Amino acid sequence: MREQLSKEIKMMKKLSHPNIIRYLGNDGLKTSLCPEIAMPLREGSLRDLVNKGVPNHIQLCVVILEQMLCALDYLANHNVIHRDVKPDNILYETLPHSNGGYRFQLADFGIAHLLSEPSVALGTCYYAAPEIFPKISGVDAAPSPKTDVWSLLATMLAVYTKFVDFPPLQSDYRAVLKKLKDLLAQNRGLAPMGRLCPNRRVSAAQMLRDRFEGRGLTTPRNKIEPTPPEDVIP
Repeated sequence: MREQLSKEIKMMKKLSHPNIIRYLGNDGLKTSLCPEIAMPLREGSLRDLVNKGVPNHIQLCVVILEQMLCALDYLANHNVIHRDVKPDNILYETLPHSNGGYRFQLADFGIAHLLSEPSVALGTCYYAAPEIFPKISGVDAAPSPKTDVWSLLATMLAVYTKFVDFPPLQSDYRAVLKKLKDLLAQNRGLAPMGRLCPNRRVSAAQMLRDRFEGRGLTTPRNKIEPTPPEDVIP
């Protein structure tokens, strides 16, 4: 546990973005059996918010998607893969004087790693990208920032269906892929994020440019490659 917390602290100290939770300090990391990380207090997780029920659910999904794409684009520019993007690791706060607006922040960097570090298969099965399970998916590729893009896709489909249609009841990854394929057929705007092959999957920067007029980009526009032609999970 201490080693994992040390890694998370090291990672969080390097990051500064409005959609990534801020590191405030730690207590007892070297001496306590139960060391703690201090972060700003938030109202709850994305799962909590959806389960609570909010008006304008579809518009909320758009806001979540844009803010999390901004966070992932920032991480990609710092050569960081989060590796565990999911509803429980996205926190929210109600913004003052915003008429019910929210800020969403990505948290829990315990298994994040730099691209230069060795890769291991970690993350939550329901939200994990195909390259994390190559024997099942047939996708032979190293984890990359696009691994997080897939996880955000799965997160958005879970939120969009209010956790009714996703995750599936079966924990088998084949069932996860099938359910995602079915849901993508109903949500074509997210299809570029759901391409099995990472080389054809869009980056967070491409999604921000194509869907949100480039708002919140960290990647310079002239460094963003053209988006691959449209297709879906085969």
